[in-house]
Amino acid sequence: VQGNGVYFNKRLLREAGIDPESIYDMQAKGTWTWDAMVEIMDKVQRDTDGDGKTDVFGANCNNGALVEAAVLSNGGAYVGREDSGRYVYKLEDENSMEGLRFAQKLFDNYWGEDEYALWDYYKGSFVNGEYVFMFEQPWAGLNTGFLDDMEDDFGFVMFPKGPSATDYVCKADDNYGM
Repeated sequence: VQGNGVYFNKRLLREAGIDPESIYDMQAKGTWTWDAMVEIMDKVQRDTDGDGKTDVFGANCNNGALVEAAVLSNGGAYVGREDSGRYVYKLEDENSMEGLRFAQKLFDNYWGEDEYALWDYYKGSFVNGEYVFMFEQPWAGLNTGFLDDMEDDFGFVMFPKGPSATDYVCKADDNYGM
């Protein structure tokens, strides 16, 4: 499953009056949170050509990547382990539900998905400067990843912390390639 980091388009941030380096600073200080990311998306999402339609959106990704990142970044889980060693369903715990609600908020307010697009349209859309944030695995930025074709400068940070989290969370898996 993808989603253990956030890529960001530095040019789009600068055009909206946001210093891209401030995201690294927030992460280092522990202030890179859901609220901080939403505040940035509110500033960057805009109609650039005056036709009344949004041209630059806040974020996009493979949708499952966002959902998992939102749940984990708030201390939630899909499955948990009790002290007895028994595994239990945890998706309806409050931290998990809060993560799911946050993911839905992003889908509702910051996505510009074309209902007829292929599942991986978000990759080209990010490369083309249509989205400020993209939730994806680190391999995308390697010299074998799809961001090779991106002209704009980009950065990468952890997914922001949810209100119930004490630290950043990264889920590792074995998907190392395209």
